[in-house]
Amino acid sequence: MKSEPGTTQRGLAILAWTLFLAIGLTLWVRSQGLKWVQGVIWPTDIHTFSQMEESPIDVVILGSSRASFAVSPSALDTCLSERLQRNTTSFNLARTFATARSAQILAEELLVGQRTPKVLVLAIGPDFFDEQNPSRAAEIDAHHNLEDIPQALWEAGDLTNMWAALRPLGHGMERSALFLSGRHDTDDHLRWMMMYHGGGQFCFGSNACEQNNQAVKDVLAGRWDTVMSRIDEITDERYQHYQLKDGSVHDHLLTLLAWAERHEVAVVIAETPLHEAWQSRIPGEVWTAYQAHLSALESEYGIQRFQSTAPGWAKTRKRFIDPDHLSDAGSKRFTAELCTALVPLVEK
Repeated sequence: MKSEPGTTQRGLAILAWTLFLAIGLTLWVRSQGLKWVQGVIWPTDIHTFSQMEESPIDVVILGSSRASFAVSPSALDTCLSERLQRNTTSFNLARTFATARSAQILAEELLVGQRTPKVLVLAIGPDFFDEQNPSRAAEIDAHHNLEDIPQALWEAGDLTNMWAALRPLGHGMERSALFLSGRHDTDDHLRWMMMYHGGGQFCFGSNACEQNNQAVKDVLAGRWDTVMSRIDEITDERYQHYQLKDGSVHDHLLTLLAWAERHEVAVVIAETPLHEAWQSRIPGEVWTAYQAHLSALESEYGIQRFQSTAPGWAKTRKRFIDPDHLSDAGSKRFTAELCTALVPLVEK
Protein backbone atom coordinates (compact mmCIF):
# COMPACT_ATOMS: atom_id res chain seq x y z
CA MET A 1 0.00 0.00 0.00
CA LYS A 2 1.55 3.31 -1.12
CA SER A 3 1.63 6.29 1.21
CA GLU A 4 0.15 9.58 0.11
CA PRO A 5 2.71 12.29 -0.80
CA GLY A 6 1.23 14.61 1.80
CA THR A 7 1.57 11.99 4.50
CA THR A 8 5.21 11.37 3.59
CA GLN A 9 5.98 15.08 3.62
CA ARG A 10 4.33 15.55 7.01
CA GLY A 11 6.27 12.60 8.40
CA LEU A 12 9.54 13.97 7.11
CA ALA A 13 8.66 17.40 8.48
CA ILE A 14 8.01 15.90 11.93
CA LEU A 15 11.33 14.06 11.82
CA ALA A 16 13.14 17.22 10.70
CA TRP A 17 11.58 19.31 13.48
CA THR A 18 12.34 16.61 16.06
CA LEU A 19 15.96 16.52 14.97
CA PHE A 20 16.14 20.32 14.96
CA LEU A 21 14.72 20.53 18.50
CA ALA A 22 16.99 17.75 19.72
CA ILE A 23 20.08 19.51 18.39
CA GLY A 24 18.92 22.82 19.82
CA LEU A 25 18.35 21.29 23.24
CA THR A 26 21.76 19.62 23.14
CA LEU A 27 23.43 22.94 22.35
CA TRP A 28 21.50 24.62 25.15
CA VAL A 29 22.45 21.92 27.67
CA ARG A 30 26.10 22.33 26.78
CA SER A 31 25.90 26.14 27.01
CA GLN A 32 24.42 25.79 30.51
CA GLY A 33 27.32 23.61 31.68
CA LEU A 34 25.21 20.46 31.94
CA LYS A 35 27.20 18.21 29.61
CA TRP A 36 28.64 16.25 32.53
CA VAL A 37 25.24 15.51 34.11
CA GLN A 38 25.22 11.92 32.93
CA GLY A 39 23.49 8.68 33.79
CA VAL A 40 26.77 7.07 34.82
CA ILE A 41 28.99 9.45 36.76
CA TRP A 42 30.94 6.92 38.82
CA PRO A 43 33.70 7.02 39.79
CA THR A 44 34.24 10.79 39.50
CA ASP A 45 31.81 13.67 39.73
CA ILE A 46 32.91 15.67 36.70
CA HIS A 47 29.82 17.88 36.85
CA THR A 48 30.63 19.11 40.35
CA PHE A 49 34.20 19.87 39.28
CA SER A 50 32.94 21.81 36.25
CA GLN A 51 30.73 23.98 38.48
CA MET A 52 33.32 24.75 41.15
CA GLU A 53 34.92 28.18 41.32
CA GLU A 54 38.09 28.35 39.25
CA SER A 55 41.38 28.46 41.13
CA PRO A 56 44.98 27.46 40.34
CA ILE A 57 45.64 23.72 40.23
CA ASP A 58 48.97 21.99 40.75
CA VAL A 59 48.16 18.41 39.75
CA VAL A 60 45.34 16.72 37.84
CA ILE A 61 45.06 12.95 37.64
CA LEU A 62 43.36 11.40 34.62
CA GLY A 63 42.75 7.75 33.85
CA SER A 64 40.22 4.99 34.38
CA SER A 65 38.63 3.72 37.59
CA ARG A 66 42.06 2.33 38.50
CA ALA A 67 43.30 5.90 38.73
CA SER A 68 40.30 6.87 40.85
CA PHE A 69 41.19 4.22 43.42
CA ALA A 70 44.97 4.54 43.14
CA VAL A 71 45.61 8.26 43.68
CA SER A 72 44.13 10.25 46.56
CA PRO A 73 44.29 14.03 45.99
CA SER A 74 43.98 14.70 49.73
CA ALA A 75 46.97 12.46 50.51
CA LEU A 76 48.91 13.89 47.57
CA ASP A 77 48.31 17.48 48.67
CA THR A 78 49.28 16.71 52.27
CA CYS A 79 52.55 15.23 51.05
CA LEU A 80 53.31 17.92 48.47
CA SER A 81 52.45 20.73 50.89
CA GLU A 82 54.82 19.33 53.49
CA ARG A 83 57.62 18.93 50.95
CA LEU A 84 57.15 22.32 49.27
CA GLN A 85 56.18 24.34 52.35
CA ARG A 86 53.09 25.75 50.65
CA ASN A 87 49.53 24.62 50.04
CA THR A 88 48.91 22.66 46.85
CA THR A 89 45.73 21.69 45.03
CA SER A 90 45.15 18.40 43.22
CA PHE A 91 42.13 16.83 41.53
CA ASN A 92 41.39 13.30 40.40
CA LEU A 93 39.16 13.35 37.28
CA ALA A 94 39.36 9.64 36.50
CA ARG A 95 36.49 8.04 34.59
CA THR A 96 35.39 4.46 34.14
CA PHE A 97 37.13 2.70 31.23
CA ALA A 98 38.94 5.88 30.16
CA THR A 99 41.39 5.86 27.28
CA ALA A 100 43.49 8.68 25.84
CA ARG A 101 40.32 9.73 23.98
CA SER A 102 38.43 10.80 27.10
CA ALA A 103 41.60 12.16 28.75
CA GLN A 104 42.18 14.51 25.84
CA ILE A 105 38.57 15.69 25.77
CA LEU A 106 38.48 16.29 29.52
CA ALA A 107 41.76 18.22 29.43
CA GLU A 108 40.77 20.51 26.57
CA GLU A 109 37.24 21.17 27.83
CA LEU A 110 37.82 21.43 31.59
CA LEU A 111 41.48 22.26 32.27
CA VAL A 112 41.38 25.81 30.98
CA GLY A 113 42.36 29.18 32.41
CA GLN A 114 43.33 28.93 36.06
CA ARG A 115 42.47 25.25 35.96
CA THR A 116 45.38 24.45 33.67
CA PRO A 117 47.56 22.36 36.00
CA LYS A 118 51.31 22.38 36.38
CA VAL A 119 51.37 18.59 36.15
CA LEU A 120 49.07 16.15 34.41
CA VAL A 121 49.32 12.59 35.73
CA LEU A 122 48.01 9.83 33.48
CA ALA A 123 47.50 7.00 35.98
CA ILE A 124 47.03 4.07 33.65
CA GLY A 125 47.22 0.43 32.63
CA PRO A 126 47.37 -1.19 29.18
CA ASP A 127 43.70 -0.42 28.48
CA PHE A 128 44.39 3.33 28.28
CA PHE A 129 45.99 3.01 24.83
CA ASP A 130 43.79 0.23 23.42
CA GLU A 131 42.19 1.11 20.08
CA GLN A 132 39.78 -1.80 20.58
CA ASN A 133 38.85 -1.08 24.19
CA PRO A 134 35.58 -3.01 24.69
CA SER A 135 33.98 0.02 26.36
CA ARG A 136 34.71 2.31 23.45
CA ALA A 137 31.02 2.95 22.73
CA ALA A 138 30.31 4.06 26.31
CA GLU A 139 33.35 6.33 26.28
CA ILE A 140 32.28 7.96 23.01
CA ASP A 141 28.76 8.49 24.33
CA ALA A 142 30.01 10.08 27.55
CA HIS A 143 32.48 12.52 26.03
CA HIS A 144 31.70 13.39 22.43
CA ASN A 145 29.88 16.51 21.26
CA LEU A 146 27.72 17.24 18.21
CA GLU A 147 30.70 18.43 16.19
CA ASP A 148 32.44 15.10 16.82
CA ILE A 149 29.73 13.06 15.07
CA PRO A 150 31.19 13.03 11.51
CA GLN A 151 34.64 11.89 12.64
CA ALA A 152 33.19 9.34 15.07
CA LEU A 153 31.00 7.88 12.33
CA TRP A 154 33.98 7.63 10.02
CA GLU A 155 35.93 5.74 12.69
CA ALA A 156 33.01 3.65 14.01
CA GLY A 157 33.90 0.31 12.50
CA ASP A 158 30.73 -1.46 13.68
CA LEU A 159 27.07 -0.82 14.40
CA THR A 160 27.53 -0.40 18.17
CA ASN A 161 30.08 2.37 17.76
CA MET A 162 28.03 3.94 14.98
CA TRP A 163 25.04 4.32 17.31
CA ALA A 164 27.35 5.67 20.01
CA ALA A 165 28.64 8.25 17.53
CA LEU A 166 25.07 9.45 16.94
CA ARG A 167 24.18 9.63 20.64
CA PRO A 168 25.07 13.35 21.01
CA LEU A 169 21.90 14.07 19.02
CA GLY A 170 19.92 12.97 22.07
CA HIS A 171 22.18 14.27 24.82
CA GLY A 172 20.10 17.38 25.34
CA MET A 173 16.93 15.45 26.16
CA GLU A 174 18.78 12.88 28.25
CA ARG A 175 20.90 15.24 30.32
CA SER A 176 18.27 17.91 30.87
CA ALA A 177 15.92 15.17 32.15
CA LEU A 178 18.65 13.86 34.47
CA PHE A 179 19.34 17.37 35.73
CA LEU A 180 15.67 18.07 36.43
CA SER A 181 15.33 14.71 38.20
CA GLY A 182 18.28 15.53 40.46
CA ARG A 183 20.28 12.48 39.35
CA HIS A 184 23.55 14.42 39.59
CA ASP A 185 22.85 15.21 43.27
CA THR A 186 22.03 11.72 44.50
CA ASP A 187 25.49 10.42 45.43
CA ASP A 188 26.75 12.37 48.44
CA HIS A 189 30.03 10.47 48.35
CA LEU A 190 30.89 11.74 44.88
CA ARG A 191 30.03 15.37 45.52
CA TRP A 192 31.65 15.44 48.95
CA MET A 193 34.86 13.88 47.66
CA MET A 194 35.13 16.29 44.76
CA MET A 195 34.24 19.45 46.69
CA TYR A 196 36.39 18.84 49.75
CA HIS A 197 39.01 16.25 48.79
CA GLY A 198 39.61 16.67 45.06
CA GLY A 199 37.79 13.55 43.91
CA GLY A 200 38.96 9.96 43.82
CA GLN A 201 37.60 7.25 46.09
CA PHE A 202 39.68 7.62 49.25
CA CYS A 203 40.76 10.51 51.45
CA PHE A 204 42.91 10.71 54.56
CA GLY A 205 43.48 12.89 57.59
CA SER A 206 40.10 12.98 59.37
CA ASN A 207 37.47 10.78 60.99
CA ALA A 208 35.11 11.65 58.13
CA CYS A 209 37.66 10.29 55.66
CA GLU A 210 38.08 7.09 57.68
CA GLN A 211 34.32 6.63 57.61
CA ASN A 212 34.24 7.32 53.88
CA ASN A 213 36.99 4.81 53.17
CA GLN A 214 35.27 2.15 55.23
CA ALA A 215 31.98 2.82 53.48
CA VAL A 216 33.63 2.35 50.08
CA LYS A 217 35.16 -0.92 51.23
CA ASP A 218 31.85 -2.09 52.67
CA VAL A 219 30.01 -1.39 49.40
CA LEU A 220 32.68 -3.26 47.43
CA ALA A 221 33.31 -6.00 49.99
CA GLY A 222 32.37 -8.81 47.64
CA ARG A 223 34.05 -7.39 44.57
CA TRP A 224 37.25 -9.46 44.85
CA ASP A 225 35.33 -12.72 44.80
CA THR A 226 33.00 -11.49 42.06
CA VAL A 227 35.86 -10.52 39.77
CA MET A 228 37.85 -13.67 40.53
CA SER A 229 34.86 -15.84 39.64
CA ARG A 230 34.90 -14.38 36.12
CA ILE A 231 38.46 -13.17 35.76
CA ASP A 232 39.35 -15.29 32.74
CA GLU A 233 36.23 -14.15 30.93
CA ILE A 234 36.84 -10.50 31.88
CA THR A 235 40.50 -10.43 30.85
CA ASP A 236 39.81 -12.34 27.64
CA GLU A 237 37.22 -9.75 26.65
CA ARG A 238 39.53 -6.91 27.67
CA TYR A 239 42.68 -8.00 25.84
CA GLN A 240 41.81 -10.41 23.03
CA HIS A 241 41.72 -7.65 20.38
CA TYR A 242 44.34 -5.36 21.93
CA GLN A 243 45.69 -2.84 19.41
CA LEU A 244 48.12 0.07 19.72
CA LYS A 245 49.05 3.16 17.69
CA ASP A 246 46.71 2.65 14.75
CA GLY A 247 43.55 4.64 15.32
CA SER A 248 41.70 7.44 17.05
CA VAL A 249 42.93 6.65 20.58
CA HIS A 250 46.53 7.30 19.51
CA ASP A 251 45.44 10.42 17.65
CA HIS A 252 43.78 11.71 20.81
CA LEU A 253 46.94 10.92 22.78
CA LEU A 254 49.06 12.98 20.39
CA THR A 255 46.53 15.81 20.60
CA LEU A 256 46.69 15.65 24.40
CA LEU A 257 50.50 15.80 24.37
CA ALA A 258 50.37 18.77 21.99
CA TRP A 259 47.91 20.50 24.33
CA ALA A 260 50.24 19.89 27.28
CA GLU A 261 53.21 21.29 25.38
CA ARG A 262 51.29 24.43 24.36
CA HIS A 263 50.27 25.08 27.96
CA GLU A 264 53.62 24.08 29.49
CA VAL A 265 52.02 21.22 31.43
CA ALA A 266 54.39 18.46 32.53
CA VAL A 267 52.98 15.01 31.72
CA VAL A 268 53.70 12.02 33.94
CA ILE A 269 52.63 8.48 33.14
CA ALA A 270 52.06 6.57 36.38
CA GLU A 271 51.58 2.83 36.00
CA THR A 272 48.94 1.72 38.48
CA PRO A 273 49.82 -1.51 40.35
CA LEU A 274 48.08 -4.77 39.48
CA HIS A 275 47.71 -7.83 41.64
CA GLU A 276 49.32 -10.97 40.24
CA ALA A 277 45.86 -12.52 39.84
CA TRP A 278 45.19 -9.93 37.13
CA GLN A 279 48.72 -9.41 35.86
CA SER A 280 49.21 -13.11 35.18
CA ARG A 281 46.20 -13.14 32.86
CA ILE A 282 47.34 -10.30 30.61
CA PRO A 283 48.70 -11.97 27.46
CA GLY A 284 52.48 -11.70 27.24
CA GLU A 285 52.38 -10.05 23.81
CA VAL A 286 49.97 -7.40 25.14
CA TRP A 287 52.17 -6.56 28.09
CA THR A 288 55.31 -6.44 25.92
CA ALA A 289 53.64 -4.13 23.41
CA TYR A 290 52.33 -1.89 26.20
CA GLN A 291 55.73 -1.56 27.87
CA ALA A 292 57.41 -0.85 24.53
CA HIS A 293 54.82 1.85 23.86
CA LEU A 294 55.51 3.49 27.22
CA SER A 295 59.26 3.45 26.50
CA ALA A 296 58.65 5.05 23.11
CA LEU A 297 56.52 7.81 24.63
CA GLU A 298 59.20 8.42 27.23
CA SER A 299 62.01 8.71 24.67
CA GLU A 300 60.14 10.46 21.83
CA TYR A 301 58.06 12.95 23.82
CA GLY A 302 60.02 13.39 27.04
CA ILE A 303 57.17 12.11 29.17
CA GLN A 304 58.23 11.21 32.66
CA ARG A 305 57.31 7.69 33.70
CA PHE A 306 56.60 6.53 37.23
CA GLN A 307 56.41 2.94 38.35
CA SER A 308 56.41 1.90 41.98
CA THR A 309 59.53 0.01 42.98
CA ALA A 310 58.10 -1.04 46.33
CA PRO A 311 58.19 -4.82 46.71
CA GLY A 312 55.13 -6.96 47.18
CA TRP A 313 52.49 -5.08 45.21
CA ALA A 314 51.52 -8.12 43.18
CA LYS A 315 51.17 -10.36 46.22
CA THR A 316 49.72 -8.11 48.94
CA ARG A 317 45.99 -8.76 49.00
CA LYS A 318 45.14 -6.01 51.52
CA ARG A 319 46.29 -3.33 49.08
CA PHE A 320 43.55 -4.24 46.61
CA ILE A 321 39.76 -3.97 46.45
CA ASP A 322 39.87 -6.39 43.53
CA PRO A 323 42.75 -7.64 41.38
CA ASP A 324 43.14 -4.38 39.45
CA HIS A 325 41.83 -1.68 41.83
CA LEU A 326 43.65 -0.50 44.95
CA SER A 327 42.18 -0.35 48.45
CA ASP A 328 42.64 2.61 50.77
CA ALA A 329 45.85 1.02 52.09
CA GLY A 330 47.15 0.60 48.54
CA SER A 331 46.08 4.11 47.56
CA LYS A 332 47.83 5.68 50.54
CA ARG A 333 51.09 3.91 49.74
CA PHE A 334 50.99 4.48 45.99
CA THR A 335 50.09 8.17 46.41
CA ALA A 336 52.99 8.69 48.83
CA GLU A 337 55.42 7.16 46.33
CA LEU A 338 53.98 9.20 43.45
CA CYS A 339 54.30 12.37 45.54
CA THR A 340 58.07 11.97 45.72
CA ALA A 341 58.28 11.80 41.93
CA LEU A 342 56.05 14.87 41.48
CA VAL A 343 57.79 17.23 43.93
CA PRO A 344 60.38 18.63 41.47
CA LEU A 345 57.71 19.13 38.78
CA VAL A 346 55.28 20.96 41.06
CA GLU A 347 58.11 22.98 42.54
CA LYS A 348 58.99 24.61 39.20
